[in-house]
Amino acid sequence: MKNTKTTIHLEKFYKNHKFNQLEKPVRLGWKTILLNIILALIFGFLAGLSGGLFVLITRSIKIPFYKELNLDEMLPKREIVIKTREVVNVLPNQQRAELIKQSQGQVVKIFLKKPEAAVKKILEQIYQDEETLGQGFVLTNDGWIISHREVISDFKKEYLICASNKMLYPVEKILIDPLTGVIFLKIEAEGLEVVKLGEKEDIALGEEVLVADGANQVKIREITKIQNLKITKTEDLIESSDKLSRFVQINQGLADNFKGAPVTNLKGSIIGILIKGKEVEVKNIIPVNYFKSLINQILKEGKNLKSGDSLKRPSLGVNYLDLAQARGITDKRFKDLKRGALVWGPPLKESAAFKAEIKNADVILKVNNDLINGRSSLTELIQEYKPNDKIILTILREGKEEKIEVELETLDNNSHPAIPKE
Repeated sequence: MKNTKTTIHLEKFYKNHKFNQLEKPVRLGWKTILLNIILALIFGFLAGLSGGLFVLITRSIKIPFYKELNLDEMLPKREIVIKTREVVNVLPNQQRAELIKQSQGQVVKIFLKKPEAAVKKILEQIYQDEETLGQGFVLTNDGWIISHREVISDFKKEYLICASNKMLYPVEKILIDPLTGVIFLKIEAEGLEVVKLGEKEDIALGEEVLVADGANQVKIREITKIQNLKITKTEDLIESSDKLSRFVQINQGLADNFKGAPVTNLKGSIIGILIKGKEVEVKNIIPVNYFKSLINQILKEGKNLKSGDSLKRPSLGVNYLDLAQARGITDKRFKDLKRGALVWGPPLKESAAFKAEIKNADVILKVNNDLINGRSSLTELIQEYKPNDKIILTILREGKEEKIEVELETLDNNSHPAIPKE
């Protein structure tokens, strides 16, 4: 009622001839008011942003007829924190292209030799990429080649090596590593392009790697698993101290022609050799540290060994359960143990462990001063030594720690302790 009376009085005021020269103000609608508020907010935000940027990039302000104000002293300290990823696995295109070219030059192709009597036509005598059994890579410039038993399984047959120079070389000798299945092939050659072998520390989770097949195919993959143990049932958790069962793994499998191919990291170093193993596709990597220790043996004794001979590896002779890989154990003897190798069943008869009186249910905690944990398995630590080396095992037996001296035996290619049922 009061607002109505006020409106009537205002109307009379503007109709009065004494004030008719005054312009009556226009009434603002709600849309106009809303627009004005939005514009005010926008201009306020821009003014604040400009002021903030000015303060961030300006160390001082000089006021005319006054003095210069130092903003660093007046405002809180300005700190910039930058977070970076630990693994950098992206290379410039030119560097990547050079690395791909290097990878292709390091690979050799392995063929089954064609019987001369059976191949009479010229075109049938030619070795094509589709006939490749697998790959390998050059260890020494005088003709030692590394590959895997998945590529060559029958040592009685004749094989040829095709190097990056397109020359074919007959394989004169094949030596085998009984632990990993890696094979060393000898050809008579000179001036071959030699690879650079990496270290265990060069293998990083999430790192990009290159795999070449020697036929102008280079695949880029990513390392997704380290110390991978293929588990389809709980019995697969039982490992042998004398047999390799853990692998590095890439994210996407490859065709069978990539078996035996070297795996190169972005530093240009070979970090392992590609195999199929128990997988459907070729995606397992035998790490370089598993066979690098054999190189001195090859160089010193290779000439005196016959084709088909096994290289010398140390043997302990036990099966074990890696407690770092086993979750949910409720047995009161072992439930509080987070690491160590639980001896599974009796050692192999006449083995190093048998002679040292290692027993079923002993927990091996250390090999000399090296802990057995998720990063280093018992198998890996034992293989750092040579046959006849004496080592000290720290074990836990019935709740008490003991130290036992063990003299390692020589690994027999076909002797692995049978896995007993629980």
